[in-house]
Formats: sequence, C-alpha cells, structure tokens
Amino acid sequence: MQPSLSRSPLPRRIDFTCDEAVSNRAYTQLTLSTMQITLATLSDYATIDQQGKLSVMGIFDVLGALQFPVLHPQVYVCLRIQCRPIEAGRQHTLRLVCQDQDGSPILPALESPFEVPPPSVPKAPYSYVQVSYGFSGILFHREGTHSFEVAINGVHQASIPLHVVKVSVPATDSDTEE
Repeated sequence: MQPSLSRSPLPRRIDFTCDEAVSNRAYTQLTLSTMQITLATLSDYATIDQQGKLSVMGIFDVLGALQFPVLHPQVYVCLRIQCRPIEAGRQHTLRLVCQDQDGSPILPALESPFEVPPPSVPKAPYSYVQVSYGFSGILFHREGTHSFEVAINGVHQASIPLHVVKVSVPATDSDTEE
C-alpha cells in the first residue's frame, strides 16, 4: 500500500487508500502512541480516592502453595496509564485477561471502557488514568508462571506475571520479606 502525497504547499498531507479494518488498526496504533502504562502490578489491596490517587498495599508477584489446586482469596490488578492531554475526553477500552502459562484463561476476560481525564494541573504534560480491579477467589490448578495481560483498544500493552510455586512448608513473614 503506497501513500499518495498531495501536491499542495506545506503542510503536506498523506492520504492512504485502505480498507476499514486497516484504517481502524492504524488509528488505534496512533492513539496508543500517546498512552503508556507506567505502573502495572498485583497487590493484596488497592483503592482510588476521591482525588483520583491510587493507593496500593502489599505488592507481590509470587504465590506459594502447599498443594494444587490452590484458591487465592484476593488479588488486585493496579495500573497507571499516562496519557497526553490530546487524549482528554476520548473513550477507550481496557481488556484484562488472567491466563495460565499455556495462555488458557483462568477467569473470564474483563473489558472496561474508560475516558481519559484532563490533566490534574493546567499545562501539565500528561494526564493519568488510575485503575484498580479486585478479583476474589482465583483458583490456580497448577504450578507455573501465570499472567494478567493488559490491552488497550485491542493492542497488548503489558504483562503482569504471577509465579505460582509449590512450597513444602508454609512461608512465614520472615521468609517472604525482600
């Protein structure tokens, strides 16, 4: 697919002749170039206050189990998405998939629309979307590196690994400190 250049004086315009699917993909990629995930982690608990501040408690990436399957009571997926001010007011879709090491889903995929807010301070170079999703009762059937896969507008943006390992004795607080 060759672009055709208009012959007008500056600024030059490039017109692409392409089908709708390719056009939508190009728009999505252009849109995503203005967004970046600056935080992607798992935690025991997270909350977003009225001012939009994300508070994260108990960050982890390893889960020890005496036997399988193992039921983990609660996991929060926390994201901070940095956006350019030009994105303010635009709608996007975030997709979150929890999968095992073979890529098979453990939970149903979560799709959530979001709108980018204006920057919190006038003339700030970025605005931020803070995300906190809580999941209760996740069942892990076997040992391995599981992950939470994050996509925005259908384009993969981040992988958050969770290493589920078999342990022989229960871990104590001193065993899990870093």
